Amino acid sequence: MCCENLLIQLRPEIEKKCEEIKIKRKEQRLKRNFIISAILLFSLPTLLILSGFSILGSLAAVSVLGMIMLIVNAPTMIFVYQGRLKYAYR
Repeated sequence: MCCENLLIQLRPEIEKKCEEIKIKRKEQRLKRNFIISAILLFSLPTLLILSGFSILGSLAAVSVLGMIMLIVNAPTMIFVYQGRLKYAYR
């Protein structure tokens, strides 16, 4: 009986902690995606140029990767609410 009361009292804190963990995981995923996009942004055009493709080909790659970075990181840039990140896709 006392354990049930304790669980009822701690339920809001447990839910709060679970929400914090979810937010932290989403932030880590966005950070990882950003880092991968940044690496591709710098390495792919270099590899294209070294392998003999034209500058226009590398500009196309930069523009495509820029769009990908914008789409992946848009939730971070747009949905900032009271100093904390608030994501549209929960």
